[in-house]
Amino acid sequence: MAVLHPLSLWMVSLTLWLLVSGCEALSTNTPTTITTIQVCQDKHCCQRFTGRSSDLVQTLRQLAPLSGCTIESTTCLSHCDKGPNVKIRMMTASQVYETVEHDVANAPAAAAMLELLFENNQEEERGNYQIHPTLLAAASVMERAHKATTIQEKERFLNSVMKALEKEDELAKSKSMAQALVMRARLQGDSAKMDATRASQLDPWHPTVWRVLADASPDDPTYALNQWIQYQPHYRTKAKKELQLWQESQEAL
Repeated sequence: MAVLHPLSLWMVSLTLWLLVSGCEALSTNTPTTITTIQVCQDKHCCQRFTGRSSDLVQTLRQLAPLSGCTIESTTCLSHCDKGPNVKIRMMTASQVYETVEHDVANAPAAAAMLELLFENNQEEERGNYQIHPTLLAAASVMERAHKATTIQEKERFLNSVMKALEKEDELAKSKSMAQALVMRARLQGDSAKMDATRASQLDPWHPTVWRVLADASPDDPTYALNQWIQYQPHYRTKAKKELQLWQESQEAL
């Protein structure tokens, strides 16, 4: 007897839930299904992702729909031996559906999860949701860049990603491009400030873009630090302390 893959079993449950709770709501023009995807940041999950578990957050941000879907970090989701673990929460006006997906260990697994998640959502803007193959390839190559051991190798991978994304206007303005730019800016090369600035324009909500831009702007990091406070308010104390230290250093000149 054939055994269904866990993703298939999950999709049976999700499909039934959507049919029961959301048929009328999902037929409207206004998105009524709000999806939150939480990525476990426990050390066991971090060790099992091909990059780092925090990079899984970025991978999902690059591949997920632009609206109606929030990607965020969370604490341990249990099932540590099955990680990396991802909690999915879908909410309509009348019901909430939650599940935990296991073994989301690389970009292809993340893409498969997202496509299964949204393919039965009948909202017009998400019907037949498919991830652009270049975005998936870019996410996979960026995982390799994370694992590379030399700056030259990392740059080679990231340059190849950006070259591929630049071929289409939509991809050149994507969160995937922003992530590649942030990663290259972290290498502190000659283009670090330019890369970080462009990334901040493409994806100002990127969790580290303003931190990276501040590091790339030693002459005057005030703009980047203030933007960091605005977009990542949980770092307000740290950013304000850095602003104060920089201002004191200028006064001492």
